[in-house]
Amino acid sequence: MWVNKAYKFCIYPNKDQAILINKTIGCSRCVCNFFLGKQKEINLKKEAIRLLTVGTTGIA
Repeated sequence: MWVNKAYKFCIYPNKDQAILINKTIGCSRCVCNFFLGKQKEINLKKEAIRLLTVGTTGIA
């Protein structure tokens, strides 16, 4: 039987560390959003192609 464990940490960064943490999180969010947008574009193109092929062949 698996037991899930969680640990909570409270950090108290100094000014320079807080700036670095915020930059890292901001960069990670930017990269995540970029690739999420790319994935949405791909899915929209696939859906458009599927709708075009279904519309022309009559196959559902």
